[in-house]
Amino acid sequence: MKSLNRLVVLVLLVVAGAAHSQQPIRINIGFVAGSAPDTLARLISERMRDSLGRVVLVDNKPGAAGRIAVDATSAAAPDGGTLMLVPNGPMTLFPWVFKGLGFDPVRDFTPLSLVTLSELVLSVGPVTPARTVAELRDWLRANPGKANFGSGGTGTILHFAGVAFSQAIGVPMQHIPYKGSVLAVNDVMAGQIAMSVSSTAEVAELHRTGKIRIIAPIGSNRLPFAPDIPTLKEGGIDIDMSTWFALYGPAGMPAPLANAYSRAVATALTDTKVKETLLKLSQTPVGSTPEELARRQLSELKAWEKIIKTSGFTPTD
Repeated sequence: MKSLNRLVVLVLLVVAGAAHSQQPIRINIGFVAGSAPDTLARLISERMRDSLGRVVLVDNKPGAAGRIAVDATSAAAPDGGTLMLVPNGPMTLFPWVFKGLGFDPVRDFTPLSLVTLSELVLSVGPVTPARTVAELRDWLRANPGKANFGSGGTGTILHFAGVAFSQAIGVPMQHIPYKGSVLAVNDVMAGQIAMSVSSTAEVAELHRTGKIRIIAPIGSNRLPFAPDIPTLKEGGIDIDMSTWFALYGPAGMPAPLANAYSRAVATALTDTKVKETLLKLSQTPVGSTPEELARRQLSELKAWEKIIKTSGFTPTD
């Protein structure tokens, strides 16, 4: 009888496992359908489906600066059925920006893989004649009344990247927040403000046509379409910041499962169509192990804490 009972249990476990393997994997993202992050998520999900042999769906949960998608993922079971594709903001910046965040970016999630990197850039227009990092630094020091920068909003990575630049060159700069980086870039072109901090995608074509000048990428890589422009670090300013998207699951996912998803992402990023589409989105495919993503996240958490706390920024609700 005991042997029979064990057999029944074994059969039930096999059936349950098979049923679970047929359930779709859902990737939460905190952006609307049709946005660039949505395009990235769908691109990766299609290739992961091929690797994993399971349906992979994108679940758009926009709102609250992406926190709705993050909260939903943290509350899910760690069985691999719910993942999220998330930018580095919620995982490295938000703890120092928002009070009562509701989730712990380290404790409540399982890192799976970096997916892409994208460079932030400093751009100028007709207000300043600067064409290099050194010229911009000298011009800002000589024109403190015009030392300002625009970004896509208070409390964003773009905002604090500008703060980090201001701190590094020793020139107090006025931050001018906009409801989106495009508006800040428009005012740089119009000569209303001296410079902007934005994503590469928002200024690439404007730089090509001479309507705006990219002074430097803020991250570690030169820009593929403008390889002659040195990074900030190469220009003598010790700042190295990139934005990234990464795949996470809820806390408690088993290591073999986490590694399987990491390998699926790595395979997806080798696809020619994926690479071509990412290039159009100004995204660089990278991939990583879960451990590499965890180390990067912890390092950036510490770096942003110092920048934000020394800026005098007051966390908001």
